[in-house]
Amino acid sequence: GSTESLVAAWSAGSSKLSENLLNNSDFIEWQKSWFLEQHSGAKATASNTEYKGKAGLFIELTQADGTEWHLQLNQRGLKLAEGEHYTVAFEIAAPQERPISLSVIQAHDPWENLGLYRAISAGPERKQYRLTFTATRNDDNARVGFSFGNQSQAFYVRNFRFYHGA
Repeated sequence: GSTESLVAAWSAGSSKLSENLLNNSDFIEWQKSWFLEQHSGAKATASNTEYKGKAGLFIELTQADGTEWHLQLNQRGLKLAEGEHYTVAFEIAAPQERPISLSVIQAHDPWENLGLYRAISAGPERKQYRLTFTATRNDDNARVGFSFGNQSQAFYVRNFRFYHGA
């Protein structure tokens, strides 16, 4: 019937985005806020660099073992409220096409999923992702990040943001 009715219908369940909840989203001095986890002999390095003229973090794998979670890049200490909506946004690219997993999980035992686990792809053209999810439980020490030990191709990430709201 009206533009206002259409906007109301399409906006149902949405909420205003908070300020970015992550530290060091541009990855300058990334070691102060981000963790590069390496397990069971899997190895990777991270360095600030540019990809097609945009500054970000380049992750180079020196030893992948085929197990996705053996290499991870994440930021911890996020507080989530059950039933609340959150938005994750970032840009990603890779010299060659490769899969990467994005998740929001507990940063402690039992490491359970808190509402987001998604396989994404990175390739030569920079892709922008913006994903929303609903937290499945309260947690005062959640983490958001990538798992990538399943393949040996390098990748690049920039402008990583995490918001309360959707």
